[in-house]
Amino acid sequence: MAETAGVQSPLFCEELFMVDIHYSSCMDYRQENLDRALAAVLMPLLTGLGGIAGKSVMIKPNLLEYHRENDPASVHPQLLLALCRFLKEHEASRIAVIENPAVRTADAVVRSMGIMAEVEKLGVTVKNCTNYEKVSDMPERCRNRQLEIATEFREYDLLIDFAKAKTHAMMTLTCGVKNLFGLIRGSERLSWHLAVGRNFDDFADMLLDIYLLAAPQITLLDAITGMEGNGPGSGDPVELGFLCASKDALALDASVAEKLGVDDTPVLRRGRARNLLMAYRDCGEVPQVHKIRLPDKPDKMLEWGVYFPVKLRELLRKMLLSHPVVDKKKCISCGLCAQKCPPQTLKMRRKLPQFDYAGCIRCYCCQEFCPQGAITVAQSGWMKVLSGAEKVLRKLNINRKSGKRLILLLLFALAVTGGYFLAEAVNGIRQFDQHMSERKDAAVTVTETGNCPENANDASQAQEAIRQAEMRAEQALAQRDAAIVARSQSEAEKAEAEAGAARAEAARSQAVQETERANERAAVAVEKAEESEAVREFLHSVIAGMVPAGEDEPEIAALAALKAKLPEISGISPWRHRRAVAVEAAQILSGFDDLESALPLLQMAYALDMEHRPVSAEAVQSGKLLGDLCFAMEDFASALEYFRISLQTARQVFGENHAETAAECHRAGSACNALGNYSGALEYFRKSLEIYQAIHEGESRETAVANYAIGVTLVKLGQRREAVEFLQKAAGIAGRILGADHPYTRQFTRDLQQLQPQEP
Repeated sequence: MAETAGVQSPLFCEELFMVDIHYSSCMDYRQENLDRALAAVLMPLLTGLGGIAGKSVMIKPNLLEYHRENDPASVHPQLLLALCRFLKEHEASRIAVIENPAVRTADAVVRSMGIMAEVEKLGVTVKNCTNYEKVSDMPERCRNRQLEIATEFREYDLLIDFAKAKTHAMMTLTCGVKNLFGLIRGSERLSWHLAVGRNFDDFADMLLDIYLLAAPQITLLDAITGMEGNGPGSGDPVELGFLCASKDALALDASVAEKLGVDDTPVLRRGRARNLLMAYRDCGEVPQVHKIRLPDKPDKMLEWGVYFPVKLRELLRKMLLSHPVVDKKKCISCGLCAQKCPPQTLKMRRKLPQFDYAGCIRCYCCQEFCPQGAITVAQSGWMKVLSGAEKVLRKLNINRKSGKRLILLLLFALAVTGGYFLAEAVNGIRQFDQHMSERKDAAVTVTETGNCPENANDASQAQEAIRQAEMRAEQALAQRDAAIVARSQSEAEKAEAEAGAARAEAARSQAVQETERANERAAVAVEKAEESEAVREFLHSVIAGMVPAGEDEPEIAALAALKAKLPEISGISPWRHRRAVAVEAAQILSGFDDLESALPLLQMAYALDMEHRPVSAEAVQSGKLLGDLCFAMEDFASALEYFRISLQTARQVFGENHAETAAECHRAGSACNALGNYSGALEYFRKSLEIYQAIHEGESRETAVANYAIGVTLVKLGQRREAVEFLQKAAGIAGRILGADHPYTRQFTRDLQQLQPQEP
């Protein structure tokens, strides 16, 4: 297992506080390979989340565009379909694919992928982001105090950040964190590009704030076929051959960057500076490093630029900056690049984009949105020449005295300056020739239309006629552009008005209730983010307090540091943060089998829930954890009491026919079995089976387990004939649902075979 530390500490426990990055090899998009790889990377994460049975799931995929088969600009359609199928097979109650593509709608992109019919057959909803809110109650570590963001993810129990491994002209690499930028409204995205300009670190800070606010529970990366070169929309496909997933998007980005040979990106640089990047380790089928071809750095400058005066550096900056260029053969004159340009310095002239490089902020939105890949980022000729010269100067700096180096630098500066002005002169001559050619064309047009004075021998009159013709041509072009924009705006406003009226009519009767529920969900989401932040800070303080306990015993140091911090938990405020830290610390101690130390922490969390929110999902969770701990300590009577209370609370919070209610019934039955109360256990197990059958409307892993529990309990009651019937059901369902090689199937079959020979 490869391991990497994202943050440094005096002694870091590699087994306790690391974020796992789960990798699986997958060389193509065939269904059997995708199913295997998805199970390998997602099952460890779902197990840590307590499964997804009965939970609602939102998938936020990267659906930039899909122009051709296997287009690497978006996640692969077969992988998206396989993910929906995987979630459905694991009993997710509701699945939605929600995205805000750059140009088209989410359902239009999915339809162009050719999988809409199969997705709808699975009962999966595909739609655009619509519920935008200005969130001002941001987590403490955020730099921006307000963001307008799509809040649909708050309506779901689980958010899956489903990204594509691609290069990016602005951010170098786009993976998990950058994919969350799709939660920002389209118009706001352009505003952000304009606001940060060439300061890419500010843009990266905004992406990290979205990552902290949305806090996806799972980040999944499609890196079977990625994109290199002119990313993120028009690059070249590159075979990478792996899938990976993690509970932390930033840690996943850092791990994948290493695998792709990327040393640094603005997101990773700012994540480390803000102490957001947790330590991580690579698990599973970890791929070898495959160095991909990156786009030219948009603000690449030579290191020796610091030696020159300010004005000379400005001249060099203009000469050396990379810039977008258009391939006239590929351009279809759609004008989308001009519409999406944040500073509006790109204009359409004679059906082709014309760039004003002086006002260009190098956001490369034009390149990203171009549907034909006609716009690329080009390194200037001066940069190519001077990069080679830089290598020569470096060598001279090593082998010559400082006086000679200074002379060489001054001579080189003079040569560069002279070359720059020569280039400007050549460029001016070209512009003059182009201008005269345009004037000649205009003069021919004027003559043909009869607007030039007949037999005009006066050159000044001819020139005035030409000037007037040029003005009329420019006015006509401007009027045409204005008419196109006005017509588009008018049609968009009309469509928006009609859609708004329809939405208002449909939602009027439930507006107040929906608003209240949205506010409640927003409050819960903010609370969860704050609790996660409190836990993160507590764990950082534990790491900082670790004392070496021997090179081979990092776990002893980690456990000692954690136990030394336990008295501080009772002083954490507010109570919600205290409860979250107590639960996290108790689970870590349980992993070390220190159940005695974990017990008072879970009792503290349980007491806080009973005091402040006795009827809540959190109260069900703390009661369940406390009952499980008592069961592990063989205090079965206490475990049964906690399970019974959690069951009663689950019925109030979730209702009778809910997976949580069924799970609590099963736990209570297990405790009764341990106490020898087999009749009571049988009653709980039968109720659990009844609920699972109502939820799943047929066979499932849960119904198999419930049938098995009933069969085992009937054996203890001496009712062997009836027990065989339930064990046969359990083995049959497990074989059909999980397969013959699954541990459950083998266990159920083995117990059935041991019981059947005793039957007359």
